[in-house]
Amino acid sequence: MQGVELRSEFVKRLNNDAAAKAVAWLEDFGSTQVVPAAVISGVYKLKKLQEAQQRGLTIFWSYNLPVMLHWIESTRPSGDIPATPMARKSKKRR
Repeated sequence: MQGVELRSEFVKRLNNDAAAKAVAWLEDFGSTQVVPAAVISGVYKLKKLQEAQQRGLTIFWSYNLPVMLHWIESTRPSGDIPATPMARKSKKRR
């Protein structure tokens, strides 16, 4: 049953840690400068994902990191240098 316990731990981390921190960050910094996000993998109940999103957490799936990188790049003013080597590679492909 270790696999079941592990999955329940992921759900707890999503909602009790990441989503709770999203609420705190949005309260402390506002929503114009901060977008709390988590990269997840595995199987989740739709309800748990929706609960996290309703609390202000943006969710990206680990199997599709290029989507997250594109989103990050789209928030930068034009002419800014990408912050990570992975982001620079993503920008070169365009």
